[in-house]
Amino acid sequence: MATPGASLTPRQGQILLALCRQYVVDGRPVASGALRTSQALEWSPATIRAELAALERAGLVHKPHAASGRMPTPEGWRVFVDRLPRGPARPEHQRLLDVGLADADPRRSLRSAARVLSELCGCAAIGFVGEARPGVVHAVELVPLAGGSSAGHGRLLVMLKLEDGASSVHTVELDRALLDDAGQLRRRQLVRLAGLLRDLTVGRSLVEAQDELRELLAAQQERLDHCMAEALRIGMLLCAASFDPLWMQVAGWGSLVSEVEGAGAGARAGELLAALEDYQRLAEILCQLLPEPGDRPRAAVHLDVGIERFAGALPFDADEAVVRSASGLTLVGCRLRLPHGSQSPPTGAVAVLGSPRMDYEAVIPLIEYAARAMTSRG
Repeated sequence: MATPGASLTPRQGQILLALCRQYVVDGRPVASGALRTSQALEWSPATIRAELAALERAGLVHKPHAASGRMPTPEGWRVFVDRLPRGPARPEHQRLLDVGLADADPRRSLRSAARVLSELCGCAAIGFVGEARPGVVHAVELVPLAGGSSAGHGRLLVMLKLEDGASSVHTVELDRALLDDAGQLRRRQLVRLAGLLRDLTVGRSLVEAQDELRELLAAQQERLDHCMAEALRIGMLLCAASFDPLWMQVAGWGSLVSEVEGAGAGARAGELLAALEDYQRLAEILCQLLPEPGDRPRAAVHLDVGIERFAGALPFDADEAVVRSASGLTLVGCRLRLPHGSQSPPTGAVAVLGSPRMDYEAVIPLIEYAARAMTSRG
C-alpha cells in the first residue's frame, strides 16, 4: 500500500509543509492568500489554491466549511511529520533540560525534567523508569469480556500470576480475525490462545520470556497465523508492562483538558485524567506504543491517539494503536536504553502528550535530546 504523500509533487509537498507550519502558529484554517504571505511562497494565490485543492483530493487537507481556509487532516499531519528534517534541539532548550536533570537524586531529576518538557512543549510530559518485575511465571488465565470495541476488536482480561505470589491483570484488544460475526472470541480460538500463552511464558522469568518472545516474533513474523501472532503480542505486553519498582512523573496534565472536545467531553476528560493517575497503566501504554530503544534514541510520533485508548488498553503494534477520533491526541516519545548490571534490566520512556498541532520541529528533537541525556545519566 502506498504511503500517504508518496505521489506528491515537490511543490505540493512544500505547500503542505507550509500550511501545517502556519496552522501550528495560528490554530485556524489557512487561506491561500494568507499562506502565500506568511510563509513567503513564490507561487501565485491561484496556483496555491489549485495545489491545495489537489491536496484535499488526496485526503491531506480539508475545509471545515465551504467559505473557510484549509487545515491538515491526520494523514496530512503524518506526511508533515515524516518529511520534517531531524535536527538538534534548540540550544536554550538543551540548557534548560540539562539544569532539570542535574539533581543527583534520580526521582527529583525525573520530576524536574518532566516539568521542563511540559513547559517547553506546552503539553503533558511523562517520564518513567522501571525495573522488570522479578519472579517466574506460574499461571496465565484468559477471560473474554462482553462486547466488542468500536474499532472492531474483542476485549480480553489476561491475568498473570508469578511463583512468588505477585499477580497482574491486563485488558487487551484482539485482532478481529479471531472474532466471530458478533465480535466475540471464538471458543476454539480462546482455548488455543490460552495454551500458546502458557507454553510461551509459564516456567520462565518475565525477562526470559520477553527475550524468547522477541526472538520468535522476529524469526517467524512472515509465517505466523493469527492466533500465534496474538499470543506473541499479548505475551510481549505482559512481560514489558510489569515493573517493580516504578518511578513515574507526569507534569502539565491540566493542559490536556482543553483538548477534549465533542459529545461527553466532561466524562472523557475525567477518563483521561484517571488514566494519567494510574502509573502502572500509563507505563504499560507507553511500552506498547513506543518501540524498543535503539543505539540512538529516535522519537516515535503517534497522531490522533484516541482518549478512549488511554482509558482502556492498547495493542502492542503501534500501527494498531493509531485511531481516528474527534478528540484525538498526539504522543511523541522515546524508550530509554538504560545501563544495568542485574538480571532485571531497567527500562523507561520519556514522552509528551498534547494537541495534534504541537510544534513538531521543536518537540521531536527535544524529546530525542531528553532521551539521550537521561540515558547517559543512567
